[in-house]
Amino acid sequence: MGLDTFAIVGRDTLYDAVEKNENGNMVIKTKLFKDVEGLCGGMLSGNGNGGSFRGKVYDSFVQSVTGESLYQDDIDPDTCKMMSNKLVEYAENMEKEGTDKAKSEYGETDRSEVDALAEFFNVCAENGYHVTGWW
Repeated sequence: MGLDTFAIVGRDTLYDAVEKNENGNMVIKTKLFKDVEGLCGGMLSGNGNGGSFRGKVYDSFVQSVTGESLYQDDIDPDTCKMMSNKLVEYAENMEKEGTDKAKSEYGETDRSEVDALAEFFNVCAENGYHVTGWW
């Protein structure tokens, strides 16, 4: 089953973190994700720096590190912060062990992808974004 993962506006979203799109709807400020790059994109999702990525590729890895599946309708900002912290800790352990690859269901997850996932969830947490999966 496919999965794309998106940062979305929620009731906790900070006013400074939203902007109106051409239809007048409040949406995330994708520029806040400019430092998130290198994640796998999907048919409807970006590579991280637009506030979305191909979640199916990372779900088993993220779940093994954080205990949270990306196959959820709503991941709140507090959970995003916990996920970011655990991914940062995992990346630090990779560095201590001298490895730049982590095994997952879909192959290997590079250290740069671990860092990008940590940053994605950190941006969500700091701006009050929720994360949703679309499958």
